Amino acid sequence: MFCLAVISIIRYLINGLFSVFMFKNSESTIFVRNVIFSIIYTTSLSCFKFFINDSPIITFVSTIILAVCLAFGNKFKIDRIILTYSIFVNCILECIHFLIFGVVSLAIAALRIPEITRHQPERLLVGRAVVLALYIISILVVYKFFKIGIISICRLTDYKIFSIFLSLVLCVIIYLKYCIKCTYLNQIHNILSLVFIFFIILSLIFIFSSKAFLEKIDNFKKSKLNPAIEEAKLQKGKGYAGMKFVSKKLNSEMYYFQKELENIGMDTEDKKSKQISFCAVLLSHEENPRNANMRPMIYSCLGEILDRQPKSIESNIGNALQNHWSSFSSQKLKKIEQNYHGPISTEHGAPTPKEFLLYLVEKYKKEHPMYENNCKNKYLFFKKYFLHL
Repeated sequence: MFCLAVISIIRYLINGLFSVFMFKNSESTIFVRNVIFSIIYTTSLSCFKFFINDSPIITFVSTIILAVCLAFGNKFKIDRIILTYSIFVNCILECIHFLIFGVVSLAIAALRIPEITRHQPERLLVGRAVVLALYIISILVVYKFFKIGIISICRLTDYKIFSIFLSLVLCVIIYLKYCIKCTYLNQIHNILSLVFIFFIILSLIFIFSSKAFLEKIDNFKKSKLNPAIEEAKLQKGKGYAGMKFVSKKLNSEMYYFQKELENIGMDTEDKKSKQISFCAVLLSHEENPRNANMRPMIYSCLGEILDRQPKSIESNIGNALQNHWSSFSSQKLKKIEQNYHGPISTEHGAPTPKEFLLYLVEKYKKEHPMYENNCKNKYLFFKKYFLHL
């Protein structure tokens, strides 16, 4: 029994060293401190196992103890990052340990070696020692080749789905370990073990593909926030020939804005009018158009296509509006009066570029509520359940 206890303590020490050195910088200046934290973790967990409760709940206790140890270097504050990391690393360690235990059990069965039980202490000790050796090798491989930086964990804590998934993984691990430990029928024991192994493989795939997960979520956010700007970036330097979109939806929006300009008497073939329509499409896909910073976000995007400064684009739109509103053509003025119901600057006698573009965007969204609501609902769902805001 003493040797089995030593094996458990060694495993906890390996877990502590792995967890702390993954979380903290392993430079020589703080090497001793990291080792001390690992020893505190090992001692606390061993005392709980040998003197309080030796059951699968120790996985949960391990998470709490690790979080407390890491908090020592964070002014004794357990924040979201530390707690998520503690769950994260315990999930990895438990999954790896059970996979190795399952492989060793399958190997014993394949070689037709009699099943190892607690009534055979020598054979049990050898089996546990083999599992421990393979476990240490696996941990070193994971640390060497699958090292997960704290930056990734910090970013992952921004996503609710990741925290929820890790919590579910930890709960399922504890539950399945309890079921396996309390099951004495070999057939049911084997079924539970297979279920556990299958679940662990899926969990490890998800955990080790966290970088790909982050990239996909980031791409999703970018495309949902403003797909028009993403398309416009591909037209950089193409001049007026580049003022078009691949998406039929975006092109239909641009056609709508051109019709609105035509309704108030503006020449839609005029280059400045085309700039207005194009900027309106870009602005319409901002999450909050009224709070959009026009020069660095909207005008600069069109400026890269036309090889002009954002200030020049804004000036072109402003001049086009002022010239149109100060026209002597009674026909144009009549169209403005009949079809334009937006704000007019008292200083210039015409709408400012941003006021006019907002008017066009809000008019479009008011006339196309179904599309706008669908996009908004999808993004709000994404923010609510995938992001921690």
